[in-house]
Amino acid sequence: MPREHIADLLLAEISAFAHRLQHQHPLMQAALQGRVTPRTVGSYLAGIKYLLEHTPVHLKVAATAASQRGFFELAEYFEHKLREEEGHARWAESGLQQMIRALGVSASAIPNSMLVMVTYLGEVVENRPSHYPGYILFAEHMTVQAGGVWVAALAEHCGIPPAAMSSIVNHVELDQLHVAEGREEINRLLRHVEEPAPVIVTLRRAMSHFEAFCDELHQSVARSTLAPATSCSAGPSLPP
Repeated sequence: MPREHIADLLLAEISAFAHRLQHQHPLMQAALQGRVTPRTVGSYLAGIKYLLEHTPVHLKVAATAASQRGFFELAEYFEHKLREEEGHARWAESGLQQMIRALGVSASAIPNSMLVMVTYLGEVVENRPSHYPGYILFAEHMTVQAGGVWVAALAEHCGIPPAAMSSIVNHVELDQLHVAEGREEINRLLRHVEEPAPVIVTLRRAMSHFEAFCDELHQSVARSTLAPATSCSAGPSLPP
């Protein structure tokens, strides 16, 4: 496949992963069955907040690394994304505060899987900045494809107020335009890439880290002993 179609390769990987996570992962099934607790949602938001807090850091490092390698157009892309990301971590913080007020959820520790994911992304932006747009495409596409379904399942079946999930709701709205523009932008930015396979490997590793985050959250669901004061209100199970 010609190099100008590298975005098609990345989007095929992302779409297959997002579809599988949305329709087959046990965490989503638990949400549809009303089994995801407020405590697990608190852990989810703590992880997302940590990721969003580090995104500006990663974009700054990526811009510097790209400039040092002579990829000035790529550096400008990262700087533009940095301006777009301003204040996004506050959405997750607001969601955590909403969980405390509405459901009495205490502050949650950052899941270890998210610590590992953020460390991996830090290594990518420093050493392989041209691979980072693939992760950005994944983050935006995954949010648009599965974010709304996740928020709706938690609200309808688990009693989680949508206001607590504003970090996802707001990104769904913003990222719809980004996804629409993303294909041509990625093809333009990565036109210097001679071999797409390493970029795809980096993308797959980032997606595997995100799935590990979902796995860890589901493990907390499995461990939970639901009490009347904190349990989700069980709803009917929906087909995948």
